[in-house]
Amino acid sequence: MILIVDDHLDTGRLLARLLKSHGHDAIAVGSGREGLSLLPTLGPTLVILDKCMPEMDGMAVLKNIRADAQSESVPVIFYSADANAEDMEQARRLGAQDYLIKGTTPWEDICSTVARYV
Repeated sequence: MILIVDDHLDTGRLLARLLKSHGHDAIAVGSGREGLSLLPTLGPTLVILDKCMPEMDGMAVLKNIRADAQSESVPVIFYSADANAEDMEQARRLGAQDYLIKGTTPWEDICSTVARYV
């Protein structure tokens, strides 16, 4: 199961449909808190995070994922329109496996990146 966390739920759902069309189980939720609450029950094989979200941004969600013994080893990919080098480096330091840019990363590249981690 791939868990997609994006406050723009339409974007998350579109990504979930794309991944489902490539044979993956995927679900999209609209907030970091909701994503974290589902981690124990879903047991995702991959988490895809938006960086910029209200209340709890993607970096905070990633910190929580890495701090929990049950989810600390789950691969995390950022999928965000925020494309500055500092954010990408911070995400990697916190344990993200990859950082993809919304609107510029081709769908084929998203699918191949996901396939590397599931």
